[in-house]
Amino acid sequence: MRHLALVLVAALGAGDVGEAAQAQPRQAQPGLVTFRAADGLPVAAQYRPGPAGAPLILLFHQADSNKSEYREVTPRLNRAGFGTLAVDARSGHATQAGDERNLTAEAYEKKTGTTAGFEQAYPDLEAALKWAKAAAPGRRVLVLGSSYSANLVFRLAAEHPQDVRAVMAFSPTPEDSVLKAAPRVKVPVFVTSAGSATEIEAARAVLRAVASPQKTQFVPRAGPHGASALTSLGNAAPEPYWQALLAFLSSLR
Repeated sequence: MRHLALVLVAALGAGDVGEAAQAQPRQAQPGLVTFRAADGLPVAAQYRPGPAGAPLILLFHQADSNKSEYREVTPRLNRAGFGTLAVDARSGHATQAGDERNLTAEAYEKKTGTTAGFEQAYPDLEAALKWAKAAAPGRRVLVLGSSYSANLVFRLAAEHPQDVRAVMAFSPTPEDSVLKAAPRVKVPVFVTSAGSATEIEAARAVLRAVASPQKTQFVPRAGPHGASALTSLGNAAPEPYWQALLAFLSSLR
């Protein structure tokens, strides 16, 4: 039996790293991981487990972007005591100049010959949640969305109420799909936006529809669209956003 176990380990080591991570999620290592959406598309993500037993935050990007939107964000979340999984969704930019490749978008475009719309990315969010629950059993899973994915995380929380423990949405919009999902979201919710009056009111409208008794809106004096507000590349003064976000995360403990 010992010899057989060694053979199995060797076989896994010889295969694709992402597939091995999927086959043995309990042993997922930091770095690039790959898992499959319900339609079979490979989804790439950058995994940083954080401290032992730490809650895991799933990070979803905005349009024309990819997991590197969170390159500056994940180290600070890790230092704050959270694991992170920054996901390449199929609705994103595959080869943005000066940025990492969006491997999921590339796979989708190669398979279909076209680009994916925002709603078409939802299976990638579900796949990330499924992988996270297997890779980090017993750990709380939180979700953070940016722009279009800020809308999709409300649907994810509504449809998976036992798995999603908190929602953070940067620049959500009160579209019909969001307003339909929000009343079914009963976990803690944090929303914020750019500093424009239009975005502030849009975030407020989404938050009003949320059923959770624990909900927070950070209203900035100034700031950009989406989760780029947390980065020095996207925002000359990201610290107020960070203070609000970390205060919300601390309230969950």
